Amino acid sequence: MKTLLNGFALLIVGVGFGVANALLFGWAACKLWTWFIVPTFGLPQLTLLAAVGVGLMVKLFTVDLTLNRTDPKKPEGAWGQVLYNALISAIMSLSSVGIGAIVHLFM
Repeated sequence: MKTLLNGFALLIVGVGFGVANALLFGWAACKLWTWFIVPTFGLPQLTLLAAVGVGLMVKLFTVDLTLNRTDPKKPEGAWGQVLYNALISAIMSLSSVGIGAIVHLFM
C-alpha cells in the first residue's frame, strides 16, 4: 500500500511540475515573441495560453524517444529524476528569457 501511495504522490508531483513548466515556457515564449517577433515581422502578440499550446505542439514533434539512455548526471530514484527534469526545464526557460533580455537591450 505504501508503494502505491508513493507512486500516486510521484504522479501528482510530476504532473504538477509539468503544468508549472508548461506555464513557465509559455511566459518565456510570450516575452521573447513580444521582444523579437512583433517588432520584426509586425505580427500580433502571443497570449500565454497560445504560447503554451505552441510549446506543446513543438514538444509533440520533437519528443526525445531515448528516455532509457544512461545519463551519469541524472540522480538515482524516481523522485530525484522528477525534480531533476523539472529543474532542467525551468532553467532552460529562464535562461532563454535572460539571454533574450540582454539581446533586447541592444535593439
